[in-house]
Amino acid sequence: MDLIFEGRLSDQIAMKDVLMRVKSEPTPGLKILRINRQRDGLNGKIAIDGGRYVTAASVVDSVETGYTALRLLLSVSDGNFALLNAKPGDSIELQPNLHIEIDMLLKTMP
Repeated sequence: MDLIFEGRLSDQIAMKDVLMRVKSEPTPGLKILRINRQRDGLNGKIAIDGGRYVTAASVVDSVETGYTALRLLLSVSDGNFALLNAKPGDSIELQPNLHIEIDMLLKTMP
């Protein structure tokens, strides 16, 4: 997987800002947004198809997947993130079980 962009969540950069940048990213295909919160070791991935739809989410070392994992990962306000471009043949270790428009998520976020 190729790195598209990465950064740190803070008072100036919220998860909503990250999703808006994902949406505007012109790289086609499946993208993986990795989120890591150091203080408690929360680590997860969100699969995004074409920059428009969230198709899967999971928390590493947890049973949390799907919508529950997505809610938890989107609530992270401090930590690191990286957007990766998944190429054919890459193992993403996520089962597609969601179909949520990023625009709809953005409307519900503070």
